[in-house]
Amino acid sequence: MSKPASSVIRITAAQDSTALSKGQKTFNRLIKKIEDQRKLLQMWQDTLPRFQARRTAEYAPLVGQYNEQRVKLVHLLDQASSAKGLTKTEHAKLSDLIASIIGELLASNGSPELIALYDKHNDISFTEEEQMAAEAAKAMAQNLFGVDLGDTTDLGSPDDVAALLEKKMLEKHEAQQNAQGQQRSQRKPTAKALAREAKRQEEEQGASQSIREVFRKLASALHPDRETDAQERTRKTALMQRVNAAYERSDLLALLQLQLEVEQIDSADIGALSETRLKHFNKVLTEQLAELEEELFHIEAQFDDGDPFSQRRPHPALILQWLDLDIAQLNEAMADIERDLQKLGDIKYLKATLKRYRIQPDDFFDLRGF
Repeated sequence: MSKPASSVIRITAAQDSTALSKGQKTFNRLIKKIEDQRKLLQMWQDTLPRFQARRTAEYAPLVGQYNEQRVKLVHLLDQASSAKGLTKTEHAKLSDLIASIIGELLASNGSPELIALYDKHNDISFTEEEQMAAEAAKAMAQNLFGVDLGDTTDLGSPDDVAALLEKKMLEKHEAQQNAQGQQRSQRKPTAKALAREAKRQEEEQGASQSIREVFRKLASALHPDRETDAQERTRKTALMQRVNAAYERSDLLALLQLQLEVEQIDSADIGALSETRLKHFNKVLTEQLAELEEELFHIEAQFDDGDPFSQRRPHPALILQWLDLDIAQLNEAMADIERDLQKLGDIKYLKATLKRYRIQPDDFFDLRGF
């Protein structure tokens, strides 16, 4: 039995040649990027189940306990606000602290009791504040995206604005596409436009034909029905299943790797591909790479911390470390709250806490900075 061929796809310069062609360099670059992205995707697929399991079993219950403790804390602080001996500044700080904690809690727990407590300690009611934020978000959206969101009476929060903006942007895009389509249909295409379209169709057909040819060669060599030996038929059946799966995905790289694996081609055959065939192959590989990058983008977006200036790029090797850090920080915050719950009844401790507390300025959207 012959030695299996290497499944590494590369074009190397021939001994009598000093450099690869542009198409060959592009082919190698695309192959390398696809292999790297596939390795990264596999790492995500191996890591995400462990991350999700730990997040569900450890982190989520801890967040629930933390929020329960914070609810107890705001009630205790509310009771402390009626204590004698607090100055006007201390009362203001205490109300700001209570409203700040409740504001975070209301993102996941919009109970009427918490809303009433928020309104008690904030100059502006929660409903009014949400409407103001929605109005600011609406103004920003209209300024940045040039979309008229109309009346905001039904927009109770910035999330409502975001949903409406997405809908309006989609409608605007569809209207523009329809208008452009009507304009194209009304004017006679130029010779250059016809040539570009013909070239595009030719490239599409060439790329599809290239994949079909690789598939047919593999299918012809590996069809199990033509095999009389039972063991060989089983081997070819498994290989043919891989061939069919790769062809359905238009996975040119996998098909080429299978050709190498079954010794249908070798590295010299790949290096001898014509520039026309390379161009077709490179088109397919470019599309494969784009699909992989989009899949990875959607995975990484799950770990977006909402900070556009963040340097924390999600990576499967880091997310479990981040989870450990988040859990440690939650445990530390829980310990702080437990200490406060035990000591805030002491007016001296309360005053010392308020002395360290600083009221932060309102951070409503200031459109003047745009």
